[in-house]
Amino acid sequence: MLSKHPSKKLFFSLGLVILGISASGKPVIDVALSQEANQRQNLQLQSAPIPSECSFDARKTVGSVKNQQGKIERVGDIYRIVTKDSSIVPCNLPDAFKQDGKTILFSGELKEIYPTERWAGTPLKITAIKSLANAGKTPEPVKSSLQRLPNGKYKVCSEPPSTTAGKDNNLITGYCFAFRKSGSRVIGNYYDTKTLGEEAVCMSGTLNNSAVRGEAIEEIGSVGRQKTPPNSSGSQLVNWDKEGYLKVARARVVRTYGAPLYYKTVRYGSSLLNLNSFYRHSAGTIVAPSKCLN
Repeated sequence: MLSKHPSKKLFFSLGLVILGISASGKPVIDVALSQEANQRQNLQLQSAPIPSECSFDARKTVGSVKNQQGKIERVGDIYRIVTKDSSIVPCNLPDAFKQDGKTILFSGELKEIYPTERWAGTPLKITAIKSLANAGKTPEPVKSSLQRLPNGKYKVCSEPPSTTAGKDNNLITGYCFAFRKSGSRVIGNYYDTKTLGEEAVCMSGTLNNSAVRGEAIEEIGSVGRQKTPPNSSGSQLVNWDKEGYLKVARARVVRTYGAPLYYKTVRYGSSLLNLNSFYRHSAGTIVAPSKCLN
């Protein structure tokens, strides 16, 4: 039996978790924070000491940075630090870190620029610096590795996890599948992060290597998608999303809701989700349903 507005709660909770708030109103740890914790575990300390004297010492401190990720860039005889949104010129970069392209995590004091000066970046006195081990390693798609995962909750997305984007940018990771795994059985929410979960289906089925075959439930009408994909009522699988990661067929309306929302619950009797090119993300506080229909 269908519960009243089952997937509306799903969409609402999913949207809140993406935004970093639980359905109970309590803050949750978002994806970006979980990734940062994982990155810190992979830090490799450099033994080179940081020079205590700095040619910027006489300048006023106008701000600070803490645990900022950046990359060393050589411009002529000058080494600067490039971050996701700024350029920084350090006065006391250790010689061990003077390597073009080296990825680092650093903290420091931002110094003032005098009105008559033009700089290629913000002056900085470094107070802490570490090199990021594995920072340049390109994430690998999951391919068949999902089959070998132990039972538990997981999340995979069509875009790789970002190590340089800010918290907000980390939320836009293409299409994601947040799911529970029990043996070869999986159940989870497949959604488009660009819509904050408004375009989503609840999918249950069997995992075979990196593909999930089963059925899917979607709410059509009030939020997100306003109609089922063309020709999805037939027996031939058609694209649910424009990339074709998820294909559906045998669409049937199983419940219609009237005023004030006017939406309907659609069951796709056949669904096939191909996760071969997806990337593993931190599960964090994902919403993974125990069932799609009550």
